[in-house]
Amino acid sequence: MLTRLVIKNYVLIRELDINFSDGLSIITGETGAGKSILLGAMGLVLGERADAKTLFDKNNKCIIEAEFSISHYNLKDFFSQHDIDFENDTIIRREINAEGKSRAFVNDTPVNLSVLKELSSFLFVVHSQHQTLTLNTSAFQLNVLDITAGNQKQLNDYNNLFNEYKKLLKQVAELKALENKSIAESEFLQFQFDELEAAGLKSGEFEKIESELQILNNTENIVLTLDSTSDILSEGETNVLSNITQAVNRLNGIARLHPSLTDILKRIQSCNIELKDISSELTALKSQFSLNPSQLEILNDRLSVYNKLLQKHRVKNADDLIVLQQGIASQLQSFQSLADEIEKCEKQTQEIYHSLRLIAEELHNKRQKAAQSFKKDILKLLKEVSLNDAQFDIDLTTTEELTTAGTTAVRFLFSANKGVTVMELAKVASGGELSRLMLCIKALIANKTSMPTIIFDEIDTGISGEVAHKVGNLIEQLSKSRQVLAITHLPQMAGKGKTHYFVFKHIEKGIAQSRIKTLTPDERVVEIAKMLSGEEVTDASLQNARHLLIKS
Repeated sequence: MLTRLVIKNYVLIRELDINFSDGLSIITGETGAGKSILLGAMGLVLGERADAKTLFDKNNKCIIEAEFSISHYNLKDFFSQHDIDFENDTIIRREINAEGKSRAFVNDTPVNLSVLKELSSFLFVVHSQHQTLTLNTSAFQLNVLDITAGNQKQLNDYNNLFNEYKKLLKQVAELKALENKSIAESEFLQFQFDELEAAGLKSGEFEKIESELQILNNTENIVLTLDSTSDILSEGETNVLSNITQAVNRLNGIARLHPSLTDILKRIQSCNIELKDISSELTALKSQFSLNPSQLEILNDRLSVYNKLLQKHRVKNADDLIVLQQGIASQLQSFQSLADEIEKCEKQTQEIYHSLRLIAEELHNKRQKAAQSFKKDILKLLKEVSLNDAQFDIDLTTTEELTTAGTTAVRFLFSANKGVTVMELAKVASGGELSRLMLCIKALIANKTSMPTIIFDEIDTGISGEVAHKVGNLIEQLSKSRQVLAITHLPQMAGKGKTHYFVFKHIEKGIAQSRIKTLTPDERVVEIAKMLSGEEVTDASLQNARHLLIKS
């Protein structure tokens, strides 16, 4: 429960430090005295947006500290999960500097607002008269049924799957858009790939063709040159080999006469052998060359294929064409992978959709059962707040489309008067009737959620007299199992409190400041008397005030 609230430099509050007790605490004060400021400060504890305009003194920072006793709330896992030191008396602090930037702390550990909001949602809830408008919304009404039915686990499962379902739908749409965009490109690339594949490109083939063509285009010249060379070496009338043979024969006759002649003879004989070998190779090589017009045509056609592709794709060599072909193949494969990915995502989407349908059906069935028990409980409570002739019903239907909460569509139907057909709340209920209906709903929800602290902000608007007394009884009943803080303008409500706080304005050095104090029993009698008769307290109003306190 909330045990202490410290507010510094916030709106009309220079500094406030107040302790709260268990049970029902009443907060009263004149209009504009600052009761709403207290709620604004608690809103910051809830994680609401901070604003530099709320600073009392623009030169100093604002500090809001709320201390909670949480030893029995099973929150140790939450603290451990977020790496926050657990304390039985936990302090939530918000700080706002002059620039409007804020920081949040839990037990002096910095936390972001999402963590703060989650933690505070376990600690207290604020219900104001303005929230009565939410009673008409389907989201609120569904939430009421889900709390009554204990649907939290199924809802968590559904929400997790639904978020995944939405992501997959978005992913499929994006993939299909990409696929549509790439269809034309895919067709063009496929044409290029088919053309390159049909060419049968091979690494090194282009250079080999060029080499072969160079030979074929010069065959006649090569053959003539080889013939003339053979004539010089061995086939002509005065060929080299014949002359060298004569030289060898002549030297043989005198080689024995001098050592040097023997050496020269050996060298000439060696040359003779080498030239004979060369002559033989020339003869063999010459047989390999012949004019072949058909082969020349084949090679020229093949070279033309390469040159056409080189020019078309503007690359430097044949190997670049092969690299290009491989790249196009990879792109085409990616298009196929895209189609596979779409198929995979669509399959996952259908599987999740089927699971969502099953959970949505389970949720709807549980909501139908909860609606019956909730209707009985609410009618009972409505009688307790003097709506004896009220009728209440819940219309549940299913939607074709999946929503964030399943397939259930809900309408709370109400009539405050006997014989009047139940209709949607906005059409048949007055402000006071809506306030009482909302209070009854909140009372039922509170018992289901075990919320430790509830703050009511003037939820008694539009009621008075005995009705106010009965509404007070209901709030008092709630406070027996939890802490309740009620800001009220009704004396009947104020008389129910265990503790009574009074908010007032104080002028200091020409500046208005909001302050709060805990009323003594005598001060409380006077305050309730003023609520009954105005500023002029009469004996009758004092007597009535004492009667309200005794009756409570």
